[in-house]
Amino acid sequence: MKNNHIPNGCILLARTLEDSEIWLMKPAIWLKIWIYILLNVKYEDTKLFKRGSNFFKYEVVATNCGATYNQVEKCVKFLKEAGDVATRKSTRGIVISVLKYDKYQSLDNYKSGTEIGTEAKSERNKSDTITKETNNITNNTSLGNDGVSHSTSSIDQDSVAVSPPPSSAKPPSDVSKVFDLYEEISKRTIRKRSIYVNKAKSALKDFTVEEIRKAFAAMSFDKWITGDNPGGVIYFTIEYALRKNKIEHYLNTYIENT
Repeated sequence: MKNNHIPNGCILLARTLEDSEIWLMKPAIWLKIWIYILLNVKYEDTKLFKRGSNFFKYEVVATNCGATYNQVEKCVKFLKEAGDVATRKSTRGIVISVLKYDKYQSLDNYKSGTEIGTEAKSERNKSDTITKETNNITNNTSLGNDGVSHSTSSIDQDSVAVSPPPSSAKPPSDVSKVFDLYEEISKRTIRKRSIYVNKAKSALKDFTVEEIRKAFAAMSFDKWITGDNPGGVIYFTIEYALRKNKIEHYLNTYIENT
């Protein structure tokens, strides 16, 4: 029998990586350094390091990635500012901790709500079937004066209060408004809104929908991020647009120019 075992384990890479700043706007070697860090942090707790962290030397990282010491240093500094890692200096090097390791390295977080809920739904269906059968038995029997249960064939419909169906129309949430504004202003479609819900909620903690709209408007006039650059790269993605530092910057630009 053929042995398909692959040694040394694996890591998970989210497809949202393609919309990230390190993928779109930073030197290619930075992405290689970032993946190297992900490959080399601990995947489970040890005596010395927690899951998602490990000891590194910039010289070793540079050698293994084909990078310079300066490139490694700048990349790690960027990852810290982006909230992706935390660092702690030691006498021999540096301890790097990937802050969202559990989130991105847990396979269950990549499953759709349908997949996660299939088993629970199956159990609910079983329970509903039992409840309906019980109700049918209860509704089709009545106790006579002789103390014996008798079958009944109909229910007085006039005595039953029927509630009107609930309205399906709901006002759009602030998150939906933000997504709609982005698509309207950028002329781009968000392929999977669910991926960016938490990022939108985070932005809405610090900015109103109107402030985010103004920031989006200012972004749309920035030729560089909308594709007028040597590489023709469009940086004005929803991931980029929802970064708090970008919203603040472009909101100030909007205010200064109006």
